[in-house]
Amino acid sequence: MPLRLTLALLVLLAGCSTPEATSEPATADPVDATQSASSTQAPPTPSPAESMSPTVESTVPAGTSTGVGAIDRLVEVVGSADPAALASVLRLTEAPCTNELGIGGPPKCGTIDDVPAKEGGVPRSEGTIVEAFPISTCESEWHAEADTIASIVGDEPRTLFAVVELDDLTDVHGSGVNIPVTHALIFERGDGDGASGMLFAIDGEHIRYIDVLCGGSAAAFLTEPLSEVYGPLEVILRGPAFSG
Repeated sequence: MPLRLTLALLVLLAGCSTPEATSEPATADPVDATQSASSTQAPPTPSPAESMSPTVESTVPAGTSTGVGAIDRLVEVVGSADPAALASVLRLTEAPCTNELGIGGPPKCGTIDDVPAKEGGVPRSEGTIVEAFPISTCESEWHAEADTIASIVGDEPRTLFAVVELDDLTDVHGSGVNIPVTHALIFERGDGDGASGMLFAIDGEHIRYIDVLCGGSAAAFLTEPLSEVYGPLEVILRGPAFSG
């Protein structure tokens, strides 16, 4: 079923060397990295029962390798917790920008040449196609700089929880933009009560979207309410952090 991240903003416990990011061919202006579109207010943290590991058939392979080279490379990069390595595999998305203030929606237009408006910068026109990367933390944001995204994700140790099949992302952050993806890498960082989940949606060779939960373990991505947001996710690999 198609994923609608607009719904994610309503039910989701909000996903809480500077390298060049790989981008789709475009002639678009880059988005001001300081501009972002925030999400709607997140609901309370899921209870422990909601964060329990789902039941997955024991026949699903376990380990850190899917046997697909491109996917396994991304698993290795994300698992390394190396910001520079992560930044090198991000792929930006073209999206029409907006000059409207407030939370949610498309990336902010910012100004031409990224000169701040208070310093005489000229705002880009509404609807200008820009390149940006969508990420959800406690808010939903768009950024154009690879190192900015990598710094948000951080360098805390993380362990693979699962690799799942994922349908294309639609209406990302309420922008009307769709992003083609094939799988998601779900990781757990921390442990015990301090554990939190991270989802990296990939198109096979690049990371296209990241969801970092403000609270709740990696298993929350496979249980309600997030299972209603991302749809039924078929686990194709159980990682070391999977306890189901």
